[in-house]
Amino acid sequence: MNASGGIAGRRILVEVFDDAYAADETVRHVGQLIGDGDWFAVTTSLASSLASSAESLGAACVPHPLVLSGTTEGIAGVQPFTIPWQLTFATEIELAIKHSAESWNEPGAPRVAALVMDNDFGQGLLTAATAAIEQFIPDAEVVTVLHDPAAYALTTENGFVA
Repeated sequence: MNASGGIAGRRILVEVFDDAYAADETVRHVGQLIGDGDWFAVTTSLASSLASSAESLGAACVPHPLVLSGTTEGIAGVQPFTIPWQLTFATEIELAIKHSAESWNEPGAPRVAALVMDNDFGQGLLTAATAAIEQFIPDAEVVTVLHDPAAYALTTENGFVA
């Protein structure tokens, strides 16, 4: 692209930093970028860096596009410069439950098992799933099992086999 004159005569510079999936490293890199230059945009790739970088980028009015995250936690209405590029997790789960409800052709009410991470992310998905189930499969029986996301594997002790 730069060999052809860039965009509107401006060359494109891409700098890549590895935060090792550590929020404090993301904050350091984003701070360095904001302090070092006149950036058109800064993007981060995963949700681990989203919350830690969205606030400082928003405060500096630096667009934060194409974030690989389906979360809206801490973004909607708060960080207008942060733009995820995928469906929200809540929308994904709603579409999956709606499809399941439309595809259900067995007699009786369906049984839904929810194996949920016992953290904010899992609780957010469970809230979205519960709302979708109430809307699309109101007679479903739902069984929820919470698990520790830091556990090495699920075992028969959890009632499930990995």
